[in-house]
Amino acid sequence: MIFRRVFIALSIVLAIILVIPHVYLLLPREKVTAEQRQALVKLAGKALKSEDVPVSALVLYNGEIIGEGYNTVKKNNDPSGHAEINAIKDAMQQKSFAEFMALDRSRLSLITTFEPCKMCKGAILNYKIKKVQICEPKGFGYLFGELIGLETYELTKRLTGEDNLQDSLFQQHSGYPNQ
Repeated sequence: MIFRRVFIALSIVLAIILVIPHVYLLLPREKVTAEQRQALVKLAGKALKSEDVPVSALVLYNGEIIGEGYNTVKKNNDPSGHAEINAIKDAMQQKSFAEFMALDRSRLSLITTFEPCKMCKGAILNYKIKKVQICEPKGFGYLFGELIGLETYELTKRLTGEDNLQDSLFQQHSGYPNQ
């Protein structure tokens, strides 16, 4: 009896974990302007030329493009060279870090041709880009694999014996203790 209840509870939790991230599939699609579509196609073409995966992204402010990116992993031998991160980086270079961070987040958005990976989601969250439009979602199988990968990471990470190392580094930064 208790095994059955635990199984049902775990099944419900797993269903929630797998369904909630895909609720956006039930919502109405947002429009991409002709200019945005053209920019996305052009950027994805650049990725294809370097044999990178043809994914592209735009950072928009008030609907205007302020950052562009496409996959450059192979081209630049850069594991962080994903379209979304490159678009955020380009926006910061166009505006400056301080100016980018001061932008009204309700007017800031990102359009990407393919659903972002965990690394790109982290950058999107870290830089508080609250509106994200995705042209093509990843499948449920990918999400399940992400979930398993996250659990593997959580189960295998370990603390080092260096308790105060990061704290001593933070103290050298002018923004401490705001980390």
